[in-house]
Amino acid sequence: MRKSMRVATIFTGTAALAVGFGPAARAMPASHIMTTNNCDTANKNWAEVSIKSDPFNARSCSAFGFRGETRIPLLQAGLIDHLGQCGGNNYGGFPWIGNGREGFLTFGPGTYFRDITAFLSNIQAAGSDIKISGWTGGDRCP
Repeated sequence: MRKSMRVATIFTGTAALAVGFGPAARAMPASHIMTTNNCDTANKNWAEVSIKSDPFNARSCSAFGFRGETRIPLLQAGLIDHLGQCGGNNYGGFPWIGNGREGFLTFGPGTYFRDITAFLSNIQAAGSDIKISGWTGGDRCP
């Protein structure tokens, strides 16, 4: 009886891997993140990144929804005086590099913009990306 149990266990494990229940199936799915460059018309549950830049102190804003990773084009433009971030109903963060170290500036659901200007050059050095790992609740950005 013991030998047949072992054969059944091996067969079940092989079948599970064949249909995608193995370790690779637990990996994060392909990026499905969506982006808009106008926060005024975006879904207010989306995470938002806002900048103010010289020479006219103009405000630009991009919103990001769903799960995945993408580049933030706003962060590649000219001089930036202020960088703000609002989580909406999302969890995620920004990879950063600075002083020979790497890190991840996280955010969670929230309803206001926090000032992350101090991390701007480190976020730019890491590629100006945003990662959203999930969402919950109904928090909305202003």
